[in-house]
Amino acid sequence: MMEENISSLRVASDLGNLEVIRKFVEQGAKESGLSEDGVSGLRLAVDEACANIIMHGYRELSGDIEITITAGADQIQVALEDWAPSFNPLKRASGRDFDKPLDQRALGGMGVFLIRDNTDSAEYQLRDDGGNRLILTCLLQPRVAD
Repeated sequence: MMEENISSLRVASDLGNLEVIRKFVEQGAKESGLSEDGVSGLRLAVDEACANIIMHGYRELSGDIEITITAGADQIQVALEDWAPSFNPLKRASGRDFDKPLDQRALGGMGVFLIRDNTDSAEYQLRDDGGNRLILTCLLQPRVAD
């Protein structure tokens, strides 16, 4: 069985806490051995997902977001859990038309695209207690022996 490093952080669902979340994810991703590009991508994906939880999940409600990082030999997973009304952000993804000029595109709506583009998988689960769980996974590149 592979050994896993697990760390977690719980913060209030406030946009002001996004910087704390970013730093936590960046540290965990670096410690896992994720490439610099992978670290940046995962940090962006988590940032988008947490902003989505705060603005669309909780809306005017208050609550917490719990971020759990699990790093193994071949992947890193970031689980985002909240207690907002059930809300699957991955179902709300709409196709983006990147061929249109910028002034003809709708504003916003890029969060799910960025989450999927910067992770190897994104999975939504409805928790038994009615809360939400979003699991983002990035595969680690095998390390080359010297």
